[in-house]
Amino acid sequence: MRSLSFFIIAAAFFIHSCAMGKFSLGEYRSIDRVVLSPNCKSAAVMLTDMNGKTAIVLDGTRLGIWENIVGWGFDGQSRFFELYQNNSNTYLYYKGKSIVLEQPFNSVIVPEGFDGIALVFLTSYQQYLKIWDTFVGPYYSLAELVFSETNNRWGAIVRTDKGYEVWIDGKKQGDFHFAEGLVFSGDAGTAGYAFAKAEKAAIVVNDTIIAEGIGISGPWLNYTGSVYYYAKYSPSKIELLSNQVTVAEIPHGGTEIVRNVYLTPAGRLFGYTYSVDMSFYTVLNGITYGPFDVWPDRIRFSADGKNFVFYAEKDQKGYIYTSGEVVGPFAVESPARVFISQDGVSYYAAALATDASYWIYSHKGKFGPYSYITDLSVSRDFSNFTVCDWDNTAYRVYLNGTNIAVCSNECAVKPLLGGSAVIAEVIGNELIIREWKPEKP
Repeated sequence: MRSLSFFIIAAAFFIHSCAMGKFSLGEYRSIDRVVLSPNCKSAAVMLTDMNGKTAIVLDGTRLGIWENIVGWGFDGQSRFFELYQNNSNTYLYYKGKSIVLEQPFNSVIVPEGFDGIALVFLTSYQQYLKIWDTFVGPYYSLAELVFSETNNRWGAIVRTDKGYEVWIDGKKQGDFHFAEGLVFSGDAGTAGYAFAKAEKAAIVVNDTIIAEGIGISGPWLNYTGSVYYYAKYSPSKIELLSNQVTVAEIPHGGTEIVRNVYLTPAGRLFGYTYSVDMSFYTVLNGITYGPFDVWPDRIRFSADGKNFVFYAEKDQKGYIYTSGEVVGPFAVESPARVFISQDGVSYYAAALATDASYWIYSHKGKFGPYSYITDLSVSRDFSNFTVCDWDNTAYRVYLNGTNIAVCSNECAVKPLLGGSAVIAEVIGNELIIREWKPEKP
């Protein structure tokens, strides 16, 4: 499952084919940004025109001159969107048409791969959430927003003046005093959450209460949702139960909280993360890692549990933990610049060294130094990565650590399967999209 906060998430993985060619940009004063769609078949350029106005050029078509462009990009299915303000109104351009947004706009959420976008509106002290044709609200705060790995299901937990509401796929599940732990199984066939009414808590899996009592949390699901886990708290211990059977125990002194449970596709317990006060610990295959300053919530592992990779922070430094080594410490600009494969074998991390140089740490080794990494992208099979490096004179494009191009203006680069890359570069008044291929020996 994926729980997202309020920012635009750019897709990090790309398919093996792209549309090459060139588009006219017209006259401009400066180029602000170049973006390729996730499938590499469209490109958009933000520029400042000769009158000092900002505009977007999409595949050679200038969309319009607006008073203010709030946000823009491509959704998970490579459809372009633009949020803009004009004549005191806010508009959304999406799927080829513009609509007026009646409520004051607050933020947009673009989940990677998801078939759509989510809009958050703010009116006085209340908020609204719009996904597809569903409006959720008014509410005071968005506690959880989750999207399935299959990119076709979503769920939300919101806090209202009466308590908490749980929404799944546009349907309200109920009103509760408290709710948390909204989750989808890997195949999206199963959904679950926990709620509390009065003094009693319950765990729900696919509309069925599977556990009730005081001091329980969860659920956690295997890939198909056929096996579920939940935690049961007592004064001296925390029990992890699988289908009502205790499979692990954690000593409980009063401050320990289970944050996540990791299951193999077959439903075997691989590990879990728990917190003690403000410190976090992760247990994998019986080995404890930590304490960490930040909850290491992105853990990937192989189906047999032999390989794993996760990113964690300790003493304001970043580390990559694998089944064979610990990489670090290094200063990571943002956890969003760390990519980990689903099978727990491959990873890439853009890191800042103590001498202010930039490096790429990966399962292939260490690459660099770079002056300033403006973009890191990874192919879908994790075999290739590209870096765009600004050295104060030009953008230098690297594929798997090798310099393959130098761009004098803004550019975008994405790796393709098979060891090639696509480069979108502004040259004169045109955007040129071309594929770079290694020379045959």
